[in-house]
Amino acid sequence: MAYNKNTLVSAFKFLYCITFFVLLMDRLDNAPEVFFSIFRKIKYVYILSLLIYAGSNIITTSIKKRELASFAIIVILFLHTLLWGIGFVNPTLIRETHVHMRENILLLLFIGTTSLLYSREGSTCEFARHTFICYLLVLIWAGATHISNFVNPVKFVYVLGGEHTYRVTFGLGHANYVGSMCCCALICSIYLLERIRNHKSIRQLLRKREVWPLLVSDIYIGEMLFSTASRTAIVAFLAVTALYIIVNSDELFPVYGIKSARLLVTVIGTIILFILMVSGVFSELLASSHRDSLIGTNYNILVNNYSIWTGMGYINYSGFAFGTWLFGYRTANADSYYAYIFFSTGILGTIIIGIALAILCRKIIKNAYKENFILDCMALISFLIIGITQASVLSYDHLNSYTYWILLLVSISGTNNYYQTGQTIIKGIYENSSCDGYL
Repeated sequence: MAYNKNTLVSAFKFLYCITFFVLLMDRLDNAPEVFFSIFRKIKYVYILSLLIYAGSNIITTSIKKRELASFAIIVILFLHTLLWGIGFVNPTLIRETHVHMRENILLLLFIGTTSLLYSREGSTCEFARHTFICYLLVLIWAGATHISNFVNPVKFVYVLGGEHTYRVTFGLGHANYVGSMCCCALICSIYLLERIRNHKSIRQLLRKREVWPLLVSDIYIGEMLFSTASRTAIVAFLAVTALYIIVNSDELFPVYGIKSARLLVTVIGTIILFILMVSGVFSELLASSHRDSLIGTNYNILVNNYSIWTGMGYINYSGFAFGTWLFGYRTANADSYYAYIFFSTGILGTIIIGIALAILCRKIIKNAYKENFILDCMALISFLIIGITQASVLSYDHLNSYTYWILLLVSISGTNNYYQTGQTIIKGIYENSSCDGYL
């Protein structure tokens, strides 16, 4: 019986990998049309299969206390989708609203069932490994078929400049979309890297053979990330990388004669940040993006023609783009998720989404005793930072939102989540976990 259950669970995980890989490949402009026209609907098979699994699993074992926060978050997000998909509907946008509601429901079912699968029958690290491999395969395909999109690393110095910014997409539609994919893949990689490192220094880490394929893959993905010049994704990754180095600097860089390497790294990072702020880089970026004027345009339409409490209408963020005229007015791009959710669902909708994010943040902070706490913070921070300039916090168009939600929900609700407290327990898990090594 145990063998049959393990085989079924492995089949579900394999189906997840296939489904997510197909969803990623579907965004490529040169994806094999014949092959993917057949498998494009595989997400429906995956969701239906996992719904049956989740239903039977919950009935037989009930909801565990550690899973209550995850279930509450999913229920709140469902409530938000249904309220603005059925209740507070803009009568001129019924069709667009219902399409958006349907796709959002599928997204939430995908997130909820997959997080339940990996939290009960896997681990955070195992999910990160499977997802990283999917990202890596697609990014290798995209890079190999769009090799001219790679940018000379010397030009990376212009990445934060407004005037000389280059934009490449690697055939994935938009530079910011590729950037967020790369950032998400690198976050998954850090989970795996920290798993292999196991409290060792950089020098000791580099002696492990299994780390080198991972590092080479990270260099490749990093080259793609900077080639896109997706400044928000780059800033998000650099910010969480700095956090990781600062927190773990005493282990990573044991410096003799200095009381705390962490203090040294923090001081150097603060000086660099101060120089960037004084030089006006950040203010130049904000001014060149014109996001303040875009928000002002939509805000004026909202307060003059709609209820600020329930918003303008719950449609996809692309419906706000210049030239669509879906609302009867010339709205502006709602690139920021926080601005988008406010304009589309008003104050009430923003509060509901805020509650779900607050529960997630509180649960992660409450688990501060866990050794993967910093990794979860890194994932959460990069997730929220990217949402400032991309409507990607909860979006079926942005596959990185699938990854972030599942990764964090598995982490706050699972039992075998990468590490447990205590060095002895860590060794035991490392020797017996299904996530040993790289592949």
